[in-house]
Amino acid sequence: MQRDELRSQAEIELQQTIERQEQLLKEKRVEIEEELRDGFENDLQKQLARQTAAHSTHIKEELETQEEKMKTEAEMLLQNKLEENEASFLDQLLTG
Repeated sequence: MQRDELRSQAEIELQQTIERQEQLLKEKRVEIEEELRDGFENDLQKQLARQTAAHSTHIKEELETQEEKMKTEAEMLLQNKLEENEASFLDQLLTG
C-alpha cells in the first residue's frame, strides 16, 4: 500500500515538474520572440531611415537640376526677347 502511495506521489510530483518546465519553456519562448521582434523592428527602422535619406537626397538633386534647367531656359528666353527688341528698336531708328 505504501508503495502505491509513493508511486502516486512520485507521479504527481513528476507531472508538476513537467508542467513547471512547460511553463518555463513558454515564458522563454515569449521572451525570445519579443527580443527577435524588437531586433527586427530596429533593423527595419534603420533601413527605412536610410531609404528615406537616400530618397530625400535624390529628390533634392532632381529639384536642383530642374531649377538650373529652368533658369537656363528663362535666361535664353530673356536674351532672345532682348535681341528681338533691340533689333526692332534699331530698325525703327533706321526707318524712322
